[in-house]
Amino acid sequence: MHFLIAVDGDEPLITHLFREGAEYLDSDVVFGEGAARRGVRVP
Repeated sequence: MHFLIAVDGDEPLITHLFREGAEYLDSDVVFGEGAARRGVRVP
């Protein structure tokens, strides 16, 4: 799931979430090598 968050006066923020165990956690070209795994997890 991708998010675009924009507030007047600030740069927009684009981010995304992965479901735990999603195949893209290990193959994402930006956050590969486990970087995405260090983020916040919500059960």
